[in-house]
Amino acid sequence: RSPTRKAIGVIGCLITALWLLGLNLAVAELAILTRSGKVEGGTLSAGGDIRLFANDLKFNQGTIQTGSRLDLTVTNALFDAGGGSGNSFSCSDGFRLLIKPPTGDLLGTAMETIAPAFAEVDHIWAGADRGASKAGFLNNTALGTLLLTPGDFEALFPPLFFFAGTGGSNALYVDFLDLSQLLDYRNELQINPDLVIYFASAGLNFIPPFTNGVPQQPEEYLDGQFGGRLRWVKDFAGPNSSVAVVSNGVSIQVNRALRNSMIIDSDGDGIPNGSDFFPFNNALVAKLAVAKQPALTAVVSWNAIAQKIYSVQATTNFISPNWQTILNYTNTATTNGTVTVQIPIPPGSLRQFYRVGMLSP
Repeated sequence: RSPTRKAIGVIGCLITALWLLGLNLAVAELAILTRSGKVEGGTLSAGGDIRLFANDLKFNQGTIQTGSRLDLTVTNALFDAGGGSGNSFSCSDGFRLLIKPPTGDLLGTAMETIAPAFAEVDHIWAGADRGASKAGFLNNTALGTLLLTPGDFEALFPPLFFFAGTGGSNALYVDFLDLSQLLDYRNELQINPDLVIYFASAGLNFIPPFTNGVPQQPEEYLDGQFGGRLRWVKDFAGPNSSVAVVSNGVSIQVNRALRNSMIIDSDGDGIPNGSDFFPFNNALVAKLAVAKQPALTAVVSWNAIAQKIYSVQATTNFISPNWQTILNYTNTATTNGTVTVQIPIPPGSLRQFYRVGMLSP
C-alpha cells in the first residue's frame, strides 16, 4: 500500500458507551474506542482508515464507507441484528479482524471490497476453522455477503484480492460469496495456506461447465478450488442461501444449491435433488425377498440415509398386527445407499410381514 493513500486526519473517541443512531461522520481517518457500541441507521465514512475498537459492538441498518482499510477489533461480542439487518460495509484497501470475538456473527451484513486497478488488496481474518460444517456459522463472525469488486480498467490492470489468517489455522465463513464482478477470479483471488474461505452460496459471472454430462451449481464448481481453501458448506441454510422445501409433510429450510443440485441425491431414491419434488424425504423400503437356502430367510433391502438408525419389525397378522422388533440397523456409511439384512424365518411360520422405520431423526 502506498503511504499517500493514508488519511491525514484522525478522530478518536475514548468513551465507555457509544450509541450511534442516525449519526453521519465523514472524515479523513476515523478511530473509535468504546466499551459498548451500537451503530443503527447511521453512516461512518472516511477517506482513510476506519478503525473500531470495542468490547461489544452491534450493527443494524448501518453503513461503513472507507477509501482505505477497515479494522474491527472487538474483544467480546461483534454482531448484527440478524439476516434482515441490512448493514453495508465497503472498503478499498481490505479489511482486518485480527482477533476473533468469543460471540457474535454478521449474517445480516454485506462486506464489499472495491479494489483499485492493479493493486493488491489484503484481507486478514481470525475466524476459527470448524470445517465444512454449519457450526462454522455460529459465534464465529460469519459474514452475510462478501462481494469482491474490481475498479476501472480491470481487463488491462486486474487487482489482486489477497486473503490470509492471523498465523494459525483460520477460516472466513460467508453465507454468500459473490465473485460475479471478477472477469478472471482464478488470477484475481489468492488465499494464503493458513486460511480457508467457506461459503454456503456463490455467484460467478459465467455458467459452470457440465461434469459427466450433468450441469453444476456454482457452489459445486467452486468447492475444493485453490488447493482446498475454497469450500462449500452444503448443510448451512442462511439468510442468503436458503430455500423452503417440504420434507415428510413439513416445510423446512435447506441450502438452495443443495436443493437444486443435479448431482446430489440426498434421499437416495435415484433422483437428483434438482429433479425431485421431495428430495429430503426419508428413504423408503425398496425390496423384500425370501431365500430358501441355506435356510428359510427373509431378505430385506431399503435405501438407507447415512448415519441413521433403522428398526426392522415383524408380525404374523397384518390385519391386527403386533409388531415385534427383530433387529436395529445402523447405516455407518458416509453416503446414502441401499442396505440389506437377512432375517431367519421362525420354523413353522406360515406367514411373516415386515416393516422398516427410522429411529433417529
